[in-house]
Amino acid sequence: MNQEVHRLPPPRRRGWAAHLLMLAMALFAGAAAAQMKVVDGVLQEANGTPFVMRGVNVAHVWYRDKTAQTLKDLAARKANTVRLVLGNGVKWTKTEESEVRGLIEQSKAAKLIVMLEIHDTTGYGEQGGMSTLDQAANYWISIKNALIGQEDYVLVNIGNEPTGNGQPSSTWIDGHKNAIAKMRAAGIRNTLVVDAANWGQDWEGIMRSNAASVFASDSLRNTVFSVHMYAVYPTDSAVNNYLSTFLSAKLPIIVGEFGDAFQGQPVAAGAIMSRARQYGIGYIGWSWSGNGGSDAALDIVSNFNGNSLSSWGNLLFNDTNGITATAKTATIFGGPTTELPGVPAASATAGNGQVTLSWDASSGATSYDVQRSGSAGGTFTTIVGGTTARTHVDSGLANGTTYYYRVVARNSAGSTVSSVMSATPTAGVTIPSAPNVSATSGNSRITLKWNTVASAQAYGVARALSANGSFSSIAALAADATGYTDTQVTNGVTYHYRVTASNSAGTSPAGTASATPAADPLGGNCTLTVDTSSDWGNSQVLRLTLANTGSSPINGWAFSFTESNDFSIQSSWNANVAMSGRTLNFSPAEWTRTIWPGGKVEAGLHINYAGSRPVPGNVSTQGLNCEVVMK
Repeated sequence: MNQEVHRLPPPRRRGWAAHLLMLAMALFAGAAAAQMKVVDGVLQEANGTPFVMRGVNVAHVWYRDKTAQTLKDLAARKANTVRLVLGNGVKWTKTEESEVRGLIEQSKAAKLIVMLEIHDTTGYGEQGGMSTLDQAANYWISIKNALIGQEDYVLVNIGNEPTGNGQPSSTWIDGHKNAIAKMRAAGIRNTLVVDAANWGQDWEGIMRSNAASVFASDSLRNTVFSVHMYAVYPTDSAVNNYLSTFLSAKLPIIVGEFGDAFQGQPVAAGAIMSRARQYGIGYIGWSWSGNGGSDAALDIVSNFNGNSLSSWGNLLFNDTNGITATAKTATIFGGPTTELPGVPAASATAGNGQVTLSWDASSGATSYDVQRSGSAGGTFTTIVGGTTARTHVDSGLANGTTYYYRVVARNSAGSTVSSVMSATPTAGVTIPSAPNVSATSGNSRITLKWNTVASAQAYGVARALSANGSFSSIAALAADATGYTDTQVTNGVTYHYRVTASNSAGTSPAGTASATPAADPLGGNCTLTVDTSSDWGNSQVLRLTLANTGSSPINGWAFSFTESNDFSIQSSWNANVAMSGRTLNFSPAEWTRTIWPGGKVEAGLHINYAGSRPVPGNVSTQGLNCEVVMK
């Protein structure tokens, strides 16, 4: 704003022209204020109606002549969103401002909300010749006049999959914070979309751990986060664990890309769509057509023919939770202002003469009914109606009889129904098996780790000074616990541990382990952190951080540990990894050999496993005086 003070003439009566001018200015101001926005973790239209994306990625930058017809085909199949691939000139031909204006108008004509993305950033840091996020921000600023005034219709995806694997987390964090600040300062008010690290799949958890701070850096608090779900998400639990983290934190999340397989590896596409419907979050399938080589299976239609759906396209559009069944046109194009509630995800657990039903909150639901039947295809009778609770115990049942249930979510627009569940009450519950326990010593600490035990409702940790001594309880932990760090220990003393799992039937045999904490004789010159928290049930990322806490450089290093269960290595970075049975031996890559005082090396690997979760143990730093921290 120009701060110069202007003198005004004496007031006078306004003529019709003045009144019309004021009316026009008021209308313009109202239009400028209207825009999509994030409220309490939910993307809303200007009128406050939640907007849930159901759409497709379209590779415009490579197939410019196909886009106009593709947009019409998407509209015919009831999609409400299109994500258009553009170029900023670093890797692919620049999409000029005039072309962007045309794409926006074509999308509006098809009643599609359009998300624009720069693809040149893909895999930056790992893939050579790609664009930085700063260069992406500069592109958006160069075409901002095509974006300003389109805030109700256009979302800006700053950069596609903007970092590859093995990159410092700061590249993703600071790159986005700086780009957001730069774009907001230039007057771009559109909802911004931020893609995850690790080629969009975020298996290192960089976006998951830092999304809150990136969101807070947006002066408009109008940023949505996008994860691309491919082979890292082969199961419903992997999908749900990731998405629910954002929902719990009230951070807006969408699945910006996914398929039903990726280069021969399974992707839980059905679970992605089901969870998205349950939670009321958006998804956008990759991609309409034109994929090549091993990615050809990701084509939604054959040869850009909107009437020739592939098997993947048939699932995406025609599944119960697919686009055709669940997409709602944006209200700015005349769509409904209230949507059906999300489909409840419910479970039934049998007990002695009773069944416990529980369900997750369904987006938009105002109440729930619980219904029961004597058979899966029989008549369901409502046993609880209009409840706002999310659990119910159906008691007084006959042991040995199977009962069938479903949960109905309701709001003013109608209702949705969960899948049918069954449970058979029994008088007995099986005692859990013994946990598989490992113990790792550090400086005045011992860290215990164990696998998740089926049917366990709690864990207990006990300690003694000899294997056959008197054990005292030192911790009682919840069912989701997989470890415990004992800091009430003395260096040089050997401690023995017993870990048990328990439920209503009783307590398991104990899993045992022992360790001897020791002080660093040199006062401590390094810390090795082994972090296994990024686990998806059959896949895990181990993040290994070796920090130099001493006053002299570390020139060459090595460490090893042994996993508790079988596994296979999928990839590694910043270290050489040799595998012998279940033992992993790490040595430096050439560029990570020297660690200067105050510096650190971040290495890691991605493993798959089929049985119980592998737990690292018997950690050796092979001559280095390191404290070991297990997470």
